[in-house]
Amino acid sequence: MKCNKYDILATLLLFSLGFGGIGGALQVTRILAIILLPVLFSKFSSGCYMRNYFNFFLFFIGYCSFSLLWTPNKAEGIVEIIYFVVHFILFFEIIVFSYRASNPLDSISKGWLIAVCMTLVVALWEITTDNHLPISIQESGDTMNAGGVIIYRKFASVSFGNYNGYVTFLCFSLPFLFYRVMKNKCLFSIVAIILSCVCILFNASRGGLLSVSLMFLIYIFFLRKQGSKVYMYSLLLLLLVGSFVFIQFGAGLFEAIIYRAENATLYSDASRFEIWGRVWQVFLSTCGLGSGVGGLQDMMRQLSPSGISIPHNLFLEIVGEFGIVIFLVFILFLIRIFKQAYRVKNEAIRTLLFLSLVPLPIYSIINSGYIFNTYVFSAFASLVVFSNYEHLKSLR
Repeated sequence: MKCNKYDILATLLLFSLGFGGIGGALQVTRILAIILLPVLFSKFSSGCYMRNYFNFFLFFIGYCSFSLLWTPNKAEGIVEIIYFVVHFILFFEIIVFSYRASNPLDSISKGWLIAVCMTLVVALWEITTDNHLPISIQESGDTMNAGGVIIYRKFASVSFGNYNGYVTFLCFSLPFLFYRVMKNKCLFSIVAIILSCVCILFNASRGGLLSVSLMFLIYIFFLRKQGSKVYMYSLLLLLLVGSFVFIQFGAGLFEAIIYRAENATLYSDASRFEIWGRVWQVFLSTCGLGSGVGGLQDMMRQLSPSGISIPHNLFLEIVGEFGIVIFLVFILFLIRIFKQAYRVKNEAIRTLLFLSLVPLPIYSIINSGYIFNTYVFSAFASLVVFSNYEHLKSLR
């Protein structure tokens, strides 16, 4: 099926995610979303497939604006509201352009694949040379002391500021790469998946490692339903590409993971629970209203001036800053997509939805600042398109 201009626009928006945080406030994805705003306006419809999302957008921005009355940081709150408006524009553009596209699922998954491949070029350069982009907050020469043995830790943060940010981006992206493997049996996508796993291992991310392991288990479970030929073909390709990569990178691939396991930090992190406890205190102290837009970190600092003031949890970021109402709407949004995953007849789409949703509680605690990342809004918009694809086709 031939692509039209909306296929290209959807792919372009998702491809731009590979630039990450380059540009600061003026990130490439945000600028592109603003540039494409006239196209969105010309094709935006208040039909049933968009009405609920648009109504929530109005309610959410209204609630954020109202919360400026009690937030401890009004200046930051205003900045965040501007970010949210732009990010919702991006969210709507992906859905609307996909509705108008000739081959939306292929265009979306292709955009994620191109974005990942673009970052992998930089990531492999970082791992092999221990050089990093200026945007990285971690510097070259990072070391670990493993029982008196100094391990020079190689990592990749690409354009996402830190290695946890990059791992989180990969976890949001990988389900769409698995989808392309199931639909196209694409060797290129398999290579991208394996190299993404290599980067996650080098970054020694506990949440990333658990998330990817769970994704592979889910993928193999669903793949068995596709027939023996497809099953064996995919496993053989994964085995061949994976073997080459592990031979190429050698033992250094597991050094950081082994270090964390030996020091009993692979599966436990008491400080995270302390941080989450402070978010819970913020929630209770505001009677469930949340700190108000832009105020969560300030309120966490008031509770613990010397402690970490970032939640490291997508769900707690939402409930801590916006309160119980917005949080429940978000949970209902996820439940709706989960229900759609059971109803979808297309096995590849169903697999993608489960790959995204089941490990979400794990990769939602890897990094911080989820609600300010364009790839989070883009991922959820993409899931909306996949979960409602059959319905959207009937509306054309």
